[in-house]
Amino acid sequence: MRISGKLSQEDFSIQLGFKSNAFVASIESNRTTKKYNINHVVKAAKIFDCSLWDIVPQYPI
Repeated sequence: MRISGKLSQEDFSIQLGFKSNAFVASIESNRTTKKYNINHVVKAAKIFDCSLWDIVPQYPI
């Protein structure tokens, strides 16, 4: 979503409330066990002006 929305890691990180893009970069690299929490997901839904269910599946996959 971030890339298709043409939002840089830095801009997305700032909008999520982080001081740098390190957290987002580490999540996107898949080299860490860090994950977004529910507060991050809710903020992301607001940033992308979409439903929470557009980001998180409503039913188990």
